[in-house]
Amino acid sequence: MKKRIKIVISLFLIMSLCTTMCYARVGGGGSSGGGSSSGGSSSSSSSSSGSHSHAQSNSNSNPIVTIFQYIMFSIVAGFSAIVFRFRLKKAKRNSKKLMDLLDDKDAMWKYKKIQKQVETAYYKIQKAWGDQDMTQAKDWIEEEYYQTLQTKIEWMKIRNQKNVLKKISLLEAIPVSVQDDPDNTKDCVWYYIRGSMIDYTIDTTTNLIVEGKNAKTIFVEYWKFVRDEEAARWKLAQILQADEKDKIVFQEEIPKK
Repeated sequence: MKKRIKIVISLFLIMSLCTTMCYARVGGGGSSGGGSSSGGSSSSSSSSSGSHSHAQSNSNSNPIVTIFQYIMFSIVAGFSAIVFRFRLKKAKRNSKKLMDLLDDKDAMWKYKKIQKQVETAYYKIQKAWGDQDMTQAKDWIEEEYYQTLQTKIEWMKIRNQKNVLKKISLLEAIPVSVQDDPDNTKDCVWYYIRGSMIDYTIDTTTNLIVEGKNAKTIFVEYWKFVRDEEAARWKLAQILQADEKDKIVFQEEIPKK
């Protein structure tokens, strides 16, 4: 009975992880913050190993406790997800309202036009990255960030690696933060991007997969678009991962002019 419960819980956790797993797509996938989880943990782990193993053995010997802990974890995670969706919805509403106000005097802030450009940029940039040829999407990337991505591509080529992206989809593109500056060159908008794709890396000398797997995954990122006055479009200038959202000030209100 205990063994069956553990198997069910393990399978559920694995299925949950599969929806958030990310690899080396444009912007670096889930690499950010990876080192912090291992640093500084060794000293505390040795000092508390006795109590940890004792707690673990108690948990393993009592399947009811294990189920209760899992249920509580699921409730907390579900509540956090609901709170975030409300926050996301509010940020979208305020960002769109602000764009509509700015659009009255500046056509570059037209919401539908920006939305269309974000979608176009997303697909062009993903394809260019998968083809290892960022020149395909150069018109949709801010110059400095273009050079950063191009450098990453060249480094992958040196290591005989290629990131394969297939069945690319954009599930959601939601504006969450708008910055309008007297100097139009500093205007920017952050987008919550939720997409899905098959994402893995191969060794080009053997065509064997060295990271990821040939299966579709869902991911969340934040894309920063900056205004290019000369090109009359918005260009990608930065990508942050889902766990870096605290670096962005969500549009909690509409600033009074």
